[in-house]
Amino acid sequence: WIGLLSLFLAFSLYRRPDVFFGAQFWAEDGAMWFAQAYEQGIASLLVTHSGYFQTVSRLGALLATQFSLVSAPLVMNSIAILVRILPLVFLWSLRSKHIIKTRFPLLLISLVYLFLPHSAEVFGNITNAHWHLALLVLVLAFVDAPKTYVGRGVDAAVHSIAALSGPFSI
Repeated sequence: WIGLLSLFLAFSLYRRPDVFFGAQFWAEDGAMWFAQAYEQGIASLLVTHSGYFQTVSRLGALLATQFSLVSAPLVMNSIAILVRILPLVFLWSLRSKHIIKTRFPLLLISLVYLFLPHSAEVFGNITNAHWHLALLVLVLAFVDAPKTYVGRGVDAAVHSIAALSGPFSI
């Protein structure tokens, strides 16, 4: 897991170094999520936006309030990148061995996903992390069930956050 995360983080850093080294709030990141998390604290999780909850964005903002204002965009971008690469981590895990039996198609899928052109709007910002979270839930629907309580807890947390982070509970 650590090796895969490191590799995919390196690819993300190569593709968009500005997300890490020039981190800044994007769209609702600062004006909505961070500002409301700073002002309202945990109560901001109960505020809807555009008709639905934005739980993943608000959780990231709540975590970012524990850091300086200068570091907050980097914290939120890092969470967004982590959410973005988690579908690949699960696809490469042993839980997906029955889906794609050989590694070459999986490598192609991973490279296309990591280097998808014209996707800067949904890359590296927590405002759009719910799209990648929905993809993670789709991946979890097809991989083997976890065998440990920790794995079940992770799956349950991902499903819960995704269900409360947009229209994906449908």
